[in-house]
Amino acid sequence: MSEPLSKIISNLKNSNTIKNNPEFFKDIKAIKKYCTTDQSIAYFLGLFFRHKCPLNTIEPKIRLAIMDNIQSNNLNQYFNEGKKYSDLSSTILILLFGIIGLLFLFMGIEGISTNETTLSSHNSRLSTTADTAIGKVFVGVAFLIGAFWSLSYYFQRKALEKELLTTESNI
Repeated sequence: MSEPLSKIISNLKNSNTIKNNPEFFKDIKAIKKYCTTDQSIAYFLGLFFRHKCPLNTIEPKIRLAIMDNIQSNNLNQYFNEGKKYSDLSSTILILLFGIIGLLFLFMGIEGISTNETTLSSHNSRLSTTADTAIGKVFVGVAFLIGAFWSLSYYFQRKALEKELLTTESNI
């Protein structure tokens, strides 16, 4: 069983070829930061080695570990052929957080404008709870912050992809 791609990226970051070139180091660091699945890591590593730094310039031990992992996890289509990985789950998550955030925000704003407060008492716990509209606004804002954070992460990953696709190797 080969080691995970995230571990191999850490070893790659410490290789002489990458450490001696600040631009390569920045790219590998970004790949480690923005890629969460093996498919996305393989896709971005494939772009990196095709367009920035030829794979044969990397130390043999690390190069063999990368190729072994790509072969054993059946990631050739992402690494060699450049097949795009599925980004659907992150897109759905961003949309879901945004919709839920807007829904709670609008419900909270409506509740504030109508001065809505709900008091309820629980006989089993002998306690009273208050549901105010401002709580809905806070929940909505929290969901919107999560959506915008994920959206910025998504755009940074797309910018990295564009950068890797548009630059050519100067080695």
